[in-house]
Amino acid sequence: MTNKTTYFFAAIFLYSHILAAQNADDSGLQTQFTFVDISANVDTLTSIEGGVAGSAWGDFNNDGYQDLYLATKGLNLLYRNNSDGTFTDVTNASGMQDTSKSKAGTWGDFNNDGLLDLYVSNNAGHPNRLYRNDGGGNFTDIAVSAGVNDSSFAQGVAWADYDADSDLDFCLIQDDIEDRLFRNDGNGIFTDVAPSFGMDSPWAAYGISWLDFNNDNHLDLYVTNCETRVGDFWTNLLYRNNGDGSFTNVSSDTGLDYFGASQGAFAFDFGNDFDIDILVVNSDGGDSFLLYENSDGAFTEISAQAGLVNVGVLFSVTSGDYDNDGDLDLLVGGLQNASRLFQNQGDGRFEDVSEQIELPMPDDPLFSSVTSADINNDGFLDLLMADERSRAFLFRNQPPNSIAGNHWLIVKLKGVQNNSFGIGAKITAIAQDLRQFRYVVAGSGLYSENMLPVHFGFANRNVVDSLIVLWPNNLADTLYNVAVNQIIEIEEGGLLTDVPDVEVADTPKSFELAQNYPNPFNASTTIQYRLSENALVSLSIYNLIGERIRQYRIGTRTPGDHTLSWNGKTDDGREMPSGIYFYKLTVGQLAQTRKMILSR
Repeated sequence: MTNKTTYFFAAIFLYSHILAAQNADDSGLQTQFTFVDISANVDTLTSIEGGVAGSAWGDFNNDGYQDLYLATKGLNLLYRNNSDGTFTDVTNASGMQDTSKSKAGTWGDFNNDGLLDLYVSNNAGHPNRLYRNDGGGNFTDIAVSAGVNDSSFAQGVAWADYDADSDLDFCLIQDDIEDRLFRNDGNGIFTDVAPSFGMDSPWAAYGISWLDFNNDNHLDLYVTNCETRVGDFWTNLLYRNNGDGSFTNVSSDTGLDYFGASQGAFAFDFGNDFDIDILVVNSDGGDSFLLYENSDGAFTEISAQAGLVNVGVLFSVTSGDYDNDGDLDLLVGGLQNASRLFQNQGDGRFEDVSEQIELPMPDDPLFSSVTSADINNDGFLDLLMADERSRAFLFRNQPPNSIAGNHWLIVKLKGVQNNSFGIGAKITAIAQDLRQFRYVVAGSGLYSENMLPVHFGFANRNVVDSLIVLWPNNLADTLYNVAVNQIIEIEEGGLLTDVPDVEVADTPKSFELAQNYPNPFNASTTIQYRLSENALVSLSIYNLIGERIRQYRIGTRTPGDHTLSWNGKTDDGREMPSGIYFYKLTVGQLAQTRKMILSR
């Protein structure tokens, strides 16, 4: 106890009911989570003064452990993970000293050198920073030469390769001034292209999330605005990526044009139905939650049905499978006692288990950032909550016996033709009856960034039957029979699997496989390939879970261009439903895979 806090707890115990009866006693509860406060293990964390607005996890020194950056109202802080459960403040040695009352920092490798760089959004009158990672723990601010040193009232920032040209772009949202979409020109310079697409709204933007809402493998952008005026402005915004480098505002068409004081937004597939859903949290105290369920690109607000009812003023949101049971749980941060942790029940509902716990409660808190990362590589996600009025709180996930045996997998990506960390890639994991997907995301929610490696939970399933990586440029890599309880790195085009047909994402010199056209398609689509020499050729088509549904035994073909068409049917003539499919061309001992979309 201190004289400045009603304080909180040494450990958090989260429970979920296993009895339906309203009068169930403690014997009818099963421990689901245990989080232990380890803030004291983070050098200088407990002595922060003035408040922490944003938090970002990233392995800046490539030692395999997640490091931490905090955007504060005083000196921003960089903590190196020592791999033993402790962190060391390396701010002064890093060259990242900044006292600009920052809002957020987001990691991303803009120059594809394999080292995470950092963009920091600052308060009005203070220029934003772009810290280039020079290796050895040293950073250099190159925002001026890169053309990204804005000094307006910046809010959130998120990286993505929206134009699929293999280098990272980023969106910077701002308060009461135009948002910016900075295209990476590949020469160390960025160009703001937001005005060209009508994305430069001068509103009070706060939350940001890249997502692919219509499953066309082009990253779309969702922005929340914190304003309660009624009219034609100040709504939340969904920009559809048209696939040609341009965007279209489809907020009204999709039902996402909410008027209100929206803050953080997080895109996730909470129902494991392979459509990306969106959760928005609000600070007006009326609608704490807006949970939008996606069905083929159309959204329906289902907060009440999902058990997400009004809890007060909220600012931040994140999601992760905290109990490794195969579905995504929720952590939200807010004002005073509004913060909550929800367990996904696996049936479309979330259970608020916060009444059984004590969340951190310093005096009059405002939790503006909540994030997760596996800080000790044990396969269970740990949590951080940043209070804009005091400091940050770090909690280690210490699973009880009831879930300690739940299996997991963490996937890191290494791009070759794509950006180096595979940001924007979609990873699908199939384990028996459990089917999940995640995006590699660099910045989301409010002032927040979770770790880049993708985490899956599998409960008692002990092998991943298929693990599919769909890269931003539409190439795909697949692994089969992947062991659980490990951290793996997948290099684009360099997979080793236990099946003879090794997927190769690089374009082989002996042939070229083109993107099908049209794509998406309805009745039929054309697949074209080019051979440089005589070769034995076959083509197979697979569904999203790796089942082969159509095979063409083409035979020997001569050098030159060749085409074939697919009518959306299986070998036995069954029509396939709308969805994502993969076509793999095998030429001799080489193979290449691409993705196509059937839309009936």
